[in-house]
Amino acid sequence: MDLSKVLLLLLDFFFFLMLLFLLLGIGFFAYVSFVDDMPLFIITENCAEDFDYMALIRLLAEVTSYITFVAIVYFLRKGVRIMVKHHIFNFDVAKCFNISGLLLTLMSITTLIFNFSKDLYDGLFKINLDPFDWKSGIFLVIVGLFLMLMSRVIKAGLELKSENELTI
Repeated sequence: MDLSKVLLLLLDFFFFLMLLFLLLGIGFFAYVSFVDDMPLFIITENCAEDFDYMALIRLLAEVTSYITFVAIVYFLRKGVRIMVKHHIFNFDVAKCFNISGLLLTLMSITTLIFNFSKDLYDGLFKINLDPFDWKSGIFLVIVGLFLMLMSRVIKAGLELKSENELTI
């Protein structure tokens, strides 16, 4: 079996699994919101309910990050699908890889900044830049930049191909 077809199969499986988990998460949050007490409220010392804004910000950041990651996998999947159906040197493949790499880089940098500011808010000053931990964000920034580089390589290959066809 061709390597690109295996990659496409894995990306399809991962994408649909991510969509399933997204729907389950939305359903679970809706269930908790309407059946139990609202999860974004906290009970204060005098037994009054108070809205927890930090929990809302964290929830929105996590949901946005997850949806962005679903979009990244979607564009990777779309680019690999075009590679399998047509040819690797295609402007659509370059565009999909570029979008995916840009989203991955932006998401990773935003996550790094958010985690750093969260630690500062908690009174800690630490920078988690472990190169062997994919959650640190540095690895995902490198992968995003690599995808953008591959997009440029594909575009340069297409330009060289068109120049060679014009000279002949």
